[in-house]
Amino acid sequence: MSIPPAIEPSVTREGKYDLISSVGKEKVRSFVPPRFPPRKEPIRLGELAHELERASLALGSLEAAAKIVPDKNWWHIIYAVKEALISSHIEGTQFSMNEVLQEEPAQKLKKNKTFSRDLTEIHNSITAMEYGRVQLQRLPISGRLLCDIHAKLLISSEKGAFRSSQNWIGGSRPGNALYVPPTHTRIPDLIAELEQFIHKDDNLPHLVKAGLLHAQFETIHPFTDGNGRIGRMLIMLYLYHAGLLKEAIFYPSLYFKKQRAQYYDHLQKIREQGAWETWLKFFLQGIAETAGEACDTLGKVFQLFKENDEKIAKEASTQTLGKIHNLLKRNPFFLSRAELSSLKISAPTAKKAMDKLEKLGVVTKNKAGRSVFYTYHAYCKLMEKDTEPLPL
Repeated sequence: MSIPPAIEPSVTREGKYDLISSVGKEKVRSFVPPRFPPRKEPIRLGELAHELERASLALGSLEAAAKIVPDKNWWHIIYAVKEALISSHIEGTQFSMNEVLQEEPAQKLKKNKTFSRDLTEIHNSITAMEYGRVQLQRLPISGRLLCDIHAKLLISSEKGAFRSSQNWIGGSRPGNALYVPPTHTRIPDLIAELEQFIHKDDNLPHLVKAGLLHAQFETIHPFTDGNGRIGRMLIMLYLYHAGLLKEAIFYPSLYFKKQRAQYYDHLQKIREQGAWETWLKFFLQGIAETAGEACDTLGKVFQLFKENDEKIAKEASTQTLGKIHNLLKRNPFFLSRAELSSLKISAPTAKKAMDKLEKLGVVTKNKAGRSVFYTYHAYCKLMEKDTEPLPL
């Protein structure tokens, strides 16, 4: 059977399908996205007014609260860990936040420890996101930048370049898949269209553009693997690029994780029905919820710090305890006795102070082999919220 010429994308919201192969009676068709963004029937912004206002206010409140974070570097790191971990949960990994963060001290204790593929890629995801954020200072969001981020994310041989073969979502083969993305020959044109949209000066609110970008990227599915994680990073990268985020960081993947079935369903309905407004309402609700939760967490962290500062102020060795408390604010998960040396206090003084903080309920003492480390337990619990793996 001869395969007909590739069809052209439509200017309506309706996608089409290319016949890419025929094996026996089974025909395999890849999706051909319509022109992006929707042109003949533009996005109906009026339907999104309520959700857009709510998301914008939540993001603005978070940005304002983040300006008074005591250690912005730590805050960015811990939220990068959360985003990487939660995004990986959507893909099916089963690690907890504690397990991810424990790898650092474990690596020091067991230098020959072999990390699993999934855990390595969670760590890679943290590096990849930070790399992308830094690169935005000198590079525009582009296919090149996404490939560079992809190279830092994966450990497979097929990394750092767009795919050169067909992939699919769901099912055991393209013939019974839930969704077969565009054939690889279309990817250069589709990514170019995406780049033009990112940098075009139009009247679309940036949060709406972020939602459009994410959905279109997932529809293109340009990489052999890692598309979900890169696509969710793209949301954050665009918000940084647009100036909506400067001080703050939050984790939009949390909402997608909680609403995973709806998330996939909305993306599929864009392809099948052109249901962009329904998806964008869902997306904006997610931004509002996750930004609001991050802002709430910040408030609880500030309150915790205040309460423990007041406890410490009542003690005789206030200055030493205060120094250690400030160090714990930057390293709440695994503070070792060796790291206390940075405060230039003697080992006996440090031990006495840690014992006092343990008695006050500020820290808990833990052991790993012969090593002792301390955890700012209440702070850690706030940061670990919602990071449990999805049930198998």
